[in-house]
Amino acid sequence: MTDAVKTLSREIRRAKGVKSGTVVTFTRTIEFVEGIRRDEHVTRTFDYAAIFVGGRWFFTGKGGLGQSALTNREFLDRMAEPDISRVRVATNFERVS
Repeated sequence: MTDAVKTLSREIRRAKGVKSGTVVTFTRTIEFVEGIRRDEHVTRTFDYAAIFVGGRWFFTGKGGLGQSALTNREFLDRMAEPDISRVRVATNFERVS
């Protein structure tokens, strides 16, 4: 479990939950085989965001991240998996209008 995921987990426990509208960004690294003979190993990284609304975490994008709405426990377990890195909690927002 990365330091960011540990910190997020600790903050969730301390706050007795997550504030609605909390945004977390993270990177997912996927390794797969392709090519005519299936002998080319390819690594791709994808950046995602998740937002906590209505008591569940919702992900941006596609790519088999699992179910579309996760509880805090499910979300933390997913963020601790080895294909996930660079977990960041958004703390500042810039006003657009």
